[in-house]
Amino acid sequence: MQKITQTIKYTAALLLLGGGTLQAQKIKEYYPDGKLSFKGNYAYVWGEMESYEYPEVMQTRSAKWSNRFAELDQYSNLIPRKQYDGKCTFYYINGNIYYTGTYEHGVKQGTFTFYHMNGKVAAKRNYDHGMASGTWESWDEQGRMTTQFHYTAFSTQVMKEISNYVFEEVADRDRGSNRKYMDSVFSSIYQQDWKDQLDPRTAEERDGIYVIRKYAEQNLFKRSIKDGSFKVWKEGQPYMEFYFKQNKPVGTWKVWEDGQLVCNMNLDIPRPPRPVQRELKTISLSEMEGSGDPIAIDPGITIAVPPDGAPPQAEKVFTAVEQMPEFPGGQAAMMTYLNKNIIYPAEAVKKGISGNVILKFVVTEKGDIEDVQVVRKVNPLLDKEAIRVVKAMPKWKPGKQNGKAVKTQYNLPVRFVLQ
Repeated sequence: MQKITQTIKYTAALLLLGGGTLQAQKIKEYYPDGKLSFKGNYAYVWGEMESYEYPEVMQTRSAKWSNRFAELDQYSNLIPRKQYDGKCTFYYINGNIYYTGTYEHGVKQGTFTFYHMNGKVAAKRNYDHGMASGTWESWDEQGRMTTQFHYTAFSTQVMKEISNYVFEEVADRDRGSNRKYMDSVFSSIYQQDWKDQLDPRTAEERDGIYVIRKYAEQNLFKRSIKDGSFKVWKEGQPYMEFYFKQNKPVGTWKVWEDGQLVCNMNLDIPRPPRPVQRELKTISLSEMEGSGDPIAIDPGITIAVPPDGAPPQAEKVFTAVEQMPEFPGGQAAMMTYLNKNIIYPAEAVKKGISGNVILKFVVTEKGDIEDVQVVRKVNPLLDKEAIRVVKAMPKWKPGKQNGKAVKTQYNLPVRFVLQ
């Protein structure tokens, strides 16, 4: 404890006296009983956010908006934090290793190994610039495997799109916390809110999917792409098994209870469509040549019949289907297309106009774009350019319902950001 106190006092003195640049150095820290608690490198740093670092906010928002950015994490910046660098090892109070791994300027990189207090391996997790990558495995204190997950890190291009989207969404709303906007980024960019894609048909499936959904929300890594198998064991027996491909649910999802399989749901087989409520017209008995008595009062009994000239199923425009339409190459390719093809109107640049134009359009069974409309307008200049660039898109991969290509409505935000 004395050595820890001396380290903090030394660092504080450097900060107060304006000493030279703080650099990571070899450090050992100890518990009060003298046992090693940490070995590695770190430097004390602040990660403060200044409003003047974001000129785009000053150009498009009043001062009160920009001030919010400087205040977002003010409490976390009251004291400096430790930025770990290089190989670091943390220890339990009993002297055994807690976990060890390598940091690059405060970011986890490579394999981190975690241990139980009894010294047995608890988990092995791989990171790529702080994102989960590859296989994550964990074991209980008896050495039995408990989880095995598979992830893929985001690409640099997607990271850039996420950063831009989060920034604009937070700057564009005054509703308190920005966390819900950050959570919405993934469904907005990938159009893959997997929780809404699951459509259980039986009580067993419903209960099983609820168990998996609750576990996934609480235990899966949020800042990576779920890609591969996710398996969970309890006391050495299978408990859950589910699969994703680029964040999309695929394969057979299973749940066990006391060693018995209680949910076995194959998501690769198209789910049968739910019954659709059809609009019906009614006719009275009098319209069906009366009741038989020419002076009888119509009793008002009605019978439902299908509407005349009902459109065939292929002509219906769906708003949600089992397999949503997709730009050729996926969401990342669509972002690249928009970045390369949007021509920011010169007049809009001159007037400092920016924002999100939200469009809706129909992707036909053949992948053509039809009926492009503006749902949320920003300015006629930006609205017109957003419509132009979407109409010029190449053919999409059409949406499918029950295994057949169908017309599907698609909503797309087109972001205009002044650099």
